[in-house]
Amino acid sequence: MGKEQSVAFITTRMKSTRLHGKAMAGICGKPLTRHIVDRLRAVKGLDEVVVIPSVDSQEIVDYCEHENIRCLEHHKDYDYLGQLYLGYIVYQPKWIVRIWGDCPFIDPNLIEETLCKTKERHLDYVVPSFPCDGTDFRIMRDRIIRVFALKNAKEKEYFNEVSEDIFPSIIKSPYLYPFKLSVDTQEDLDRVRAIAERLYHKNPLFVVEDIIRECRDIVGYRETGS
Repeated sequence: MGKEQSVAFITTRMKSTRLHGKAMAGICGKPLTRHIVDRLRAVKGLDEVVVIPSVDSQEIVDYCEHENIRCLEHHKDYDYLGQLYLGYIVYQPKWIVRIWGDCPFIDPNLIEETLCKTKERHLDYVVPSFPCDGTDFRIMRDRIIRVFALKNAKEKEYFNEVSEDIFPSIIKSPYLYPFKLSVDTQEDLDRVRAIAERLYHKNPLFVVEDIIRECRDIVGYRETGS
């Protein structure tokens, strides 16, 4: 892969304690993971989309193989840095877009705009303002993942821990709206299914503004003073 290439890595797992198998939960006839992949494939400037499930996620691996989706299975569970570093070692991209595997409604327009500005300004690590929980992502240069992987390896010489997340909260970006679109529980899954049933067939790449306009009753959102 060329030195200037950009790759999105979706870190995911089947063994979620609160909602087992959510990565393959159906939403409008497609697994949650497929919704993320389809949205990322709509992002101009992204050269590849790769799903990186943790260990014991064979259902995800089999689905990706059947659907011609690039996939790398990590050998540990709950090791997001390890998943990302595996993707980096295999694909060697200059720009990495980190995506959480429980966010089926990420905004391809926001990712595209942020990726473009990140490249133009030669930034190392970017956390934009997000509309709401479930639209999060991170963009980083290759050297950032190398630095954190080395730091993590050194720390494990003293602490036998599995990394729960890849980076500390360098930047805390507040959400613009109070509702939740990520999937952690059955209630969350029911919510995103209801939203998709209303919007997906009109526009598969609907965004938060569409949800606010047409699904306020589902997300329980009311503007201040309304």
